[in-house]
Amino acid sequence: MFKGELDQAEIKGIDLNDLYILDQGTRHVTTKEILVKHYGVENTGGPTNDELINMSEVIKNGSVLLESFERLKNGFRYGYEWDNNGVKLRLVVDDLNNGNKIFDFYSDRNFKDFRDARPQPSTSKDNGTQPITLNENNPTQKPLTSQEDLLKNTELNNQTTPEVKNLSPLEQANAEKLLKLQHAITPLKEFGKNYPEFALKPKEALEKLLQEKNGQVAGAAFREDLGGIDFVWGNKDYGLEHILKRREEQAISKGLSEAEAKEYALNVVKSIPEIIEKGVKVDNNGRIVIEYQNIRVALKDNWKGEKLPNHWVITSYERMSENSGSLYSSPLITKRSHLLLNSNEPNPTQKPLTDQEDLLKNTELESETTQEATNLSPLEQANAEKLLKLQHAITPLKEFGKNYPEFALKPKEALEKLLQEKNGQVAGAAFREDLGGIDFVWGNKDYGLEHILEKRKKQYKRLGLTNEQAKERTNELIKEIPNIIQKGLKEEDKPGYAVIILNNSKVVLSKFKGDNELKNHYMITSFEADDKVLRELETIATLSNDYRDGINYSTSNLNEPNPTTNALKKQDLSPLEQANAEKLAKLQREQEQSEQEFLKAKEQEAKRKEALKKKLEHERGNAGNIESQTKIEVGEDIPTQIQAQIPKSRVRLNEREIYDLDYAIVKAKDLKPSFTTGGTQKRTDMNEEQIKSIAENFDPKKIFGSGGFEDLPIILHDGQVIAGNHRIAGMLNFTPKSRFAYERAIKEYYHIDLKPDELLVRVPHNRLNNTEINNLAASSNQGRFNSESDHAIAVLSHYEAKLKELDQKLNADSVYSLKDMVAKNLNFDKATHPNVGDSNLALLMYNMPRTKTQGIELLNRWQKAFSNDIKSYEKVKKMFVDNAGSFHNLIHDMNFPNVSLNAYLSDIMDRSFANLKNYQSTSESLKDLSEKFYKTSSLDMFEKSDQGISDISEILGGAIARFARFDDPSKALFEALRSDNIKKGLKEFKIADITKDMFDPKSKEFKDIDIYDFTHYLLMVNREPNENNPVLNRLVQAVKDMQKESEKGIKEVSKKTAEETERGIKERAFKVIEDKEAFLKDLNAIKPMPLPKEIDTGSFLNAFNGVKNKENFIKHLKSKPDSAYRLAYLHLVEPTLKEPDITLIFKEQGKEFKKEHIKAFQGDPKTIYYFLVTQDNDNKLITGLRTSENYLKTEIDKADIIHSFIPQDS
Repeated sequence: MFKGELDQAEIKGIDLNDLYILDQGTRHVTTKEILVKHYGVENTGGPTNDELINMSEVIKNGSVLLESFERLKNGFRYGYEWDNNGVKLRLVVDDLNNGNKIFDFYSDRNFKDFRDARPQPSTSKDNGTQPITLNENNPTQKPLTSQEDLLKNTELNNQTTPEVKNLSPLEQANAEKLLKLQHAITPLKEFGKNYPEFALKPKEALEKLLQEKNGQVAGAAFREDLGGIDFVWGNKDYGLEHILKRREEQAISKGLSEAEAKEYALNVVKSIPEIIEKGVKVDNNGRIVIEYQNIRVALKDNWKGEKLPNHWVITSYERMSENSGSLYSSPLITKRSHLLLNSNEPNPTQKPLTDQEDLLKNTELESETTQEATNLSPLEQANAEKLLKLQHAITPLKEFGKNYPEFALKPKEALEKLLQEKNGQVAGAAFREDLGGIDFVWGNKDYGLEHILEKRKKQYKRLGLTNEQAKERTNELIKEIPNIIQKGLKEEDKPGYAVIILNNSKVVLSKFKGDNELKNHYMITSFEADDKVLRELETIATLSNDYRDGINYSTSNLNEPNPTTNALKKQDLSPLEQANAEKLAKLQREQEQSEQEFLKAKEQEAKRKEALKKKLEHERGNAGNIESQTKIEVGEDIPTQIQAQIPKSRVRLNEREIYDLDYAIVKAKDLKPSFTTGGTQKRTDMNEEQIKSIAENFDPKKIFGSGGFEDLPIILHDGQVIAGNHRIAGMLNFTPKSRFAYERAIKEYYHIDLKPDELLVRVPHNRLNNTEINNLAASSNQGRFNSESDHAIAVLSHYEAKLKELDQKLNADSVYSLKDMVAKNLNFDKATHPNVGDSNLALLMYNMPRTKTQGIELLNRWQKAFSNDIKSYEKVKKMFVDNAGSFHNLIHDMNFPNVSLNAYLSDIMDRSFANLKNYQSTSESLKDLSEKFYKTSSLDMFEKSDQGISDISEILGGAIARFARFDDPSKALFEALRSDNIKKGLKEFKIADITKDMFDPKSKEFKDIDIYDFTHYLLMVNREPNENNPVLNRLVQAVKDMQKESEKGIKEVSKKTAEETERGIKERAFKVIEDKEAFLKDLNAIKPMPLPKEIDTGSFLNAFNGVKNKENFIKHLKSKPDSAYRLAYLHLVEPTLKEPDITLIFKEQGKEFKKEHIKAFQGDPKTIYYFLVTQDNDNKLITGLRTSENYLKTEIDKADIIHSFIPQDS
């Protein structure tokens, strides 16, 4: 049944399940047909027919109303609400046990509030509910016979609830629960405007009030054990405004700036919803509190002596272990608490303390005299004393300047703050139960952190470190102290000193300052690490605070000599203690050696990070552009007539990407459908049958009213098609019969008369950027792929943002865990369950080269090839998709910095499919490979081979293809690609080891292996022990020969390059390119040059002659944000200028004004770099950068003249 437009009318005996099916995706019967069939003419005042047609938008974009849930006799009811351009629409669903769904759909056009609607009691035997109308209030109240009637008759207002009869105990309980919830969200007039849409959403409610700074949210929070809690803005005397003001004043009085105080107050308030939601209710001697982690919110059910039945008032906010002495008053207003809360006037009457909360409230972090606690249990007394002790621990000393209380009990953050501010203190920066509070103090050159830092820096500089190195090392030393103090174990007290130990590091504390014993105080005297080096901190930590335990530690220093030796001499040391003292002195002498070891380790770590950075750049650069990054050239707008009278349509990609669409009339001739991959088309196949069906037998029901991408086509403002290329192509070829059906349907659905050359389409309401266009185009194919490749392109675009963020190894112990881990890391729509298959497919495609042999396209090709054996196709595909995380991990595995399968993935997968298709067994395929690549006599065949770099890909593909024949291919390949197993195999097959063999100069470490070594490993792994396989041995030898040839080729090319540099630039023959389009297709004819040896800036300036402006060229590169990246390719400038593959000439007003020289370089057998150097007409260098193939094509397209130096086929 429908409410609103069809009020006063009822649909009786009609099963509207087809309407529900319409929303689910099967378009047998449309809403429009239902309306016309039963009612004929549109009415007005409620939802329009267009809104009814698109009622699924309410489900997609609206929110489920918690208060709408109710149990029916044979099912349950729930509702969605959506604010669409100022009109509230509500769709209520009766979900029946027999599988049927009944819908109530109405708007707020013809009544003020949905809650004013009066449903009639249900008497239907079949559904447990009858059609609901919007008649006037029913003056006759009938007895209630079910909880459904109870809720319907109260309908969330304050009317008198009729007596409930004939309810089962369960129904009675549910009815009472619903009634309680109804009262919870009923607002109180005293507190101003209510924001009901935020009821039962405490966090959002709080944000709303902080934004609006007025009104209330009735029932902002609700707990079964307590009831509803309102959030009220109030004014300076009560409510949120009062809390914020008071907290700010308190923070400012503690030394915070105004901005810091505001932030502090906001944090206090914003933590309350989480505590209410997640905390545990505790009855503390009649006082109710909610405790969560270390925080407690106290509640009262009376105010000024008056009982508040079933309602609670928040009275305080307490951190139980952090800042425990601070009890913040937080008067959020709850039901019927009309009185002003948190009066600022002091209470002149002091009462005896009856619990630890009173004790803390009265201290409030002030230095007032603590009252005697009475009537406390032993446990409460102990807790009160503990909290009082902690309160004292964070009380600052005026001598040490400004205090930063927000860092109390946060030792690491406190240290960072002081190192940043270079002044003041953090009282109670750390705290230990067995020791007490620890202050961190900046001090000056004579004591404190500043003193320690300066003394350590001087010491390190004497050891030969630079000023920057000394500063960095000192900071690292200091930053170790909080961790040891916080996590270390306190050794048994020794006479005169104590020790905190963590792993192999210890902090030593002494009770002596010089010859004088410090009464009840300790000082930090030394820091020892790794049982090798004593690093003295020389901090004498005396404080005037007299803590309960008589112990306080501070990193202040009073510029006294290290008292450790004197202190120890003053005592009778045992032999063990004497030995330890001598050991410490010896270790101190080893400090210099340890510092050098530290610097070496630090340098190695820096190199490792730089290597990882280069490896990632290499892999990502090699992979090319993913489809969602395709540059889309948007032309001039075509004429459009926006149809403002039609409500906007909408498409939703995920919870973050929702796009509004306008309906528009366009000329058919201006539309530009496309069926080639690239631009806005993300499919690889055209479905001619679909186009023919639309053109010759157009069926409006398959398109109109479908919603989302399935509805009318979506175009860009220049006429390019984002979604609906097949639909547009069919419409452009309408037969007269189909055109007539189309125009009639447009008139019926949208009340528009189209001219014969016009079409109705949808255009984005807002202009879209390149990424948004790509994502929309790719997402439009979700769920209706014509091919495997369509699917791959769509998921690649869908997960693009998360793929870019996935920059670390995923440590999993099985391939199944790894798949799930990938899915969880890529899932950004928390409302949906991670899609394991799609996310892993996206990661695999992301790491594949998208150049000559596209992984995306080969899926399509091999699916067709395996059309009669689809299980074999799925077996290979699944093995690769399941191990997308394994290939990803190999990029980030710095145990093997020179190895990654990503550059070879397309070829590997291609060869794996071919292997399974063309061979009955692994031995057959390996035999063919060995015969093809192995020659016993010499390496001549490699020199003559036309395959070049693809040789190793073919063998690598054959090595991996054999895993597809295992019982569990995914698991077998996963185990082979695990880092630990690779190391084990490399060592077992004598390919490499953790260190070089001192007796074999040709031996390798793990970090030195290349793709040839890795191929060798994959050929050998998972074989029978001591297997004697002549075919395999020949193939391994072929791989070794390829490796030698590769190394030989690189050396020869480097030598040749050096000789030609000495001879200078020579004239070379070139061809002037006339046909740009044909030239772009033949770029793969370029024979890349092996990468020359890297050079630094000085070498570049000294060695390179024949050009001007070299110094300014270097300055220009250094000025760029990516200067480090550009300068890393200086060694490519000279060969690019001397022997470019392509030179592009650009003219301005008929005159040549610049040239761009482009050259291809071979990084490894599968990686090609394109390097571009720009030079002006006076031979002055302008800039140089490594570029992508796509950018290269763009520059070629813009050039006025093209000189090609690419050798032509004879």
